[in-house]
Amino acid sequence: MTFTVPRPLTSPPPEAAVAGLTPLLALPTLATVRTSPIWSLPVTDPVPDDVSLVPVFRALMTCHAQVSRVAARYIESLGLTPSQFDVIVTLGDTPGMTCSELGRRTLISKGTLTPVLDRLEARGLVTRQRGETDARQVRVALTPAGDAEYRRVFLPHVAQLRTHLDRLSADRQAALVAALGELQRVFTDA
Repeated sequence: MTFTVPRPLTSPPPEAAVAGLTPLLALPTLATVRTSPIWSLPVTDPVPDDVSLVPVFRALMTCHAQVSRVAARYIESLGLTPSQFDVIVTLGDTPGMTCSELGRRTLISKGTLTPVLDRLEARGLVTRQRGETDARQVRVALTPAGDAEYRRVFLPHVAQLRTHLDRLSADRQAALVAALGELQRVFTDA
């Protein structure tokens, strides 16, 4: 009988030290456990490195966290929260949109969007109006002050991110966009 179980973080495989994989010891891996008909002790075989997806997911999550930290720090230095910035940038250069469309286009959950809009409206940066044909729809748009805020924060933010991304060649950036797009499609189809 064969089944797969996670290997505990505290017991790295002995072959890792021999193979010089000491930096990877903290990564959880999967192992195939066989129960021998002769002995009742399990035998553990490591899953080959090319099969384990843990390093891929760890790299993605670490990268996302670092990019988010850098972006959030800069956005907050501009006097906005990341969610407020997301709404302002999404509404920028548009005639406005419904709350549901804004929710789909931003990275903000529905439960967070209303309080963010409340704060932006209190600052005079957005307006909300009920739909003319459907009162259940609420249309959100930037005010003139909101448009000025968009123009004040958007391009400087792009320039700040560019200082990091320009460390990659144009070809590497294009390859990264393509690879991330492909990964997104793989998970979208799931």
